[in-house]
Amino acid sequence: CGWDNSLAINEDGEVLAWGNNKSYQCGVEIKEDDEKTKSISTPINITKAHNAPFKCIDASCGNEHTLVLSQEGEVYGFGSNVDGVLGIENNFDYKISNFTKIHFDEKIKSISCGTVHNLALSQTGKVYSWGSAQGGQLGQSEKFLTSQPDFATNLNISKPTVINLPQKMTMISAGEAHSMSLAESSRVYTWGFGSNGQLG
Repeated sequence: CGWDNSLAINEDGEVLAWGNNKSYQCGVEIKEDDEKTKSISTPINITKAHNAPFKCIDASCGNEHTLVLSQEGEVYGFGSNVDGVLGIENNFDYKISNFTKIHFDEKIKSISCGTVHNLALSQTGKVYSWGSAQGGQLGQSEKFLTSQPDFATNLNISKPTVINLPQKMTMISAGEAHSMSLAESSRVYTWGFGSNGQLG
């Protein structure tokens, strides 16, 4: 579930979506003056609608964007690219209804969307982050962030970037503006915005 949209994956690896679609976060292109494409009350099989050539094994919803993970370990996104959450640089007003591939250097085994940031866990136990960095939820050093082009203006990173963690990770979870991961040793790591004690 996202802020006000939902996804399901059926036993054939197809993605079904419903709810608020005003930013294409349900993967449906909005038709002019058609309110049914802005708010979808009946699940739509968007895998079939887009003839997607892959099966999905995981999905996660952000505020106005959605990520899905294919059986082959590839990540696709759709919806609003605000703060670069779809991995598209320098086009943060961009909205897309079709599956858009997000590029990684390796295969991914798990994904998690925050409000306007994402985490991905690779098959080798590395954690990647991208999107808004305003609350520290990307887990990147200040030195790294300030070295990025236009970071001072945008306060985000659109390219998935490995977080420097001391161990291999086995699970991830992204909150509104904070993140968590579970290490092989069963140690839990947290980072990001912690004003309500959410970092433990």
